[in-house]
Amino acid sequence: MTSTTKKSSSALKKAPILEAIFEMRWEMPQVPNTQTVRDPAYPLLYGRLYDRFKKEYTVAEDLPSVQMHPDAGPYVVRHRMRKSADEWPIVQVGPGILTINEAKGYSWDQFRHEIVRVFEAFTDFYPASTFPLNILKTELRFVNAVDVEAGINPVKFFEENLNTRLELDSDLFTKNKMKPFPEALTLNAGFQIEEPVGNAMLGIGSGGVEDKPAIIQQMLFNSTGENAPQDLGSLDPWLDSMHSIAKNWFETLFKGKLLQKFS
Repeated sequence: MTSTTKKSSSALKKAPILEAIFEMRWEMPQVPNTQTVRDPAYPLLYGRLYDRFKKEYTVAEDLPSVQMHPDAGPYVVRHRMRKSADEWPIVQVGPGILTINEAKGYSWDQFRHEIVRVFEAFTDFYPASTFPLNILKTELRFVNAVDVEAGINPVKFFEENLNTRLELDSDLFTKNKMKPFPEALTLNAGFQIEEPVGNAMLGIGSGGVEDKPAIIQQMLFNSTGENAPQDLGSLDPWLDSMHSIAKNWFETLFKGKLLQKFS
C-alpha cells in the first residue's frame, strides 16, 4: 500500500532540534526450552533493506553490539545505514528493532517520508510465513536544545522561556545556608493519550551540547500492543496524529521570544 500525499508542514528556519527518532519493535518467538527469543527476520531483513536502499544509503556500518550474539541482545540495534559518512538521516536495524533517526537537517515532511517508505519495505521483506508479524511498539521522539548562559536559574528560565512554572517552598532555603535556586533541574511527566491510544512523555532539564550548557527538551509518543499500528494503512494516520500533538506541545512550550528566535 502506498501512502497518500500529505500537505507540507511549515518549518522553522532555526529549529532547535538535536534529533528526531522513529522506533519500531516487533514480537520475536521464544527458542524452545529456553528463555531466549530469536528474530526470524534477522539478519536477512537487514540485508534486504540495504539492498533496497543502497543507492541512497550508501554507507553501511556495523555497530559495537555485533560483537555479542544476536540472542544475547534482543531489541538492540546492530547495523546502521547512512546516506553519506557521518551524515543523517540514518536507519538502524537489530533483532526485533528498527529505528530511523534525523538530526539538524530535520523537516517533518522528509522525516515522515523516510519512515513510510522504510516501513513499507520492512513489511514487504518480513518473513510473515515463518512467524506472523506482530508490531509491539511504534514510537516518535523529538529532542530539542536551547543554549543558555552558565549559572542560570533553571526555575526562572523554565517560567520565562518555556511557559512552565515550578514553585519550591521558600523554607527550603531561608532556614538553611544555600542559594534559593537549583544548579540543575529536570522535569519528567508522563501522560495517557486518548486518540490515538498511547502514551506521551515530556521532559525538560539542564544539560549540555558540545560542552556548552543547554536546556534539553524531549517529547516521546508511543503506542504499544494492540494499539500499535500493524500496517501502513494504520501507520499513516498514527504518524500525523502523534506529530500534531508534538507540534502543539512544542509551540505551547516555546511560544513567545524563543519561538520568534527560531522562526
